[in-house]
Amino acid sequence: MLEWQRFRIYLSMTIISLMRSWAVETPSFGDACENWGFFQVINHGIPGTVMDGMIDGVRRVSRARHFYSRDFTRSFTYNSNFDLYQAPAASWRDTIACVLAPHPPDPQE
Repeated sequence: MLEWQRFRIYLSMTIISLMRSWAVETPSFGDACENWGFFQVINHGIPGTVMDGMIDGVRRVSRARHFYSRDFTRSFTYNSNFDLYQAPAASWRDTIACVLAPHPPDPQE
């Protein structure tokens, strides 16, 4: 038996259902944020198609991570907070840069 196989980890997560009124659930949100930092919200009324679209969007961004770089000499880069080390405050936004001249990048790049 491997060393790590001797241990069992039991995790639980706070689940908040929005089937009841918002006012009733507010203390649950505060408790989950204060004590857990993360929680699952169910019965929130957001259609499954919207949730699926959001998850697909996150997956597409994850697939683009090989473009993530702070090397501005590359012909194509993607990054967040491009001036992180120069600006007095963080400006969280995604930036895509593509240099097209004088030599356009290879479309497969």
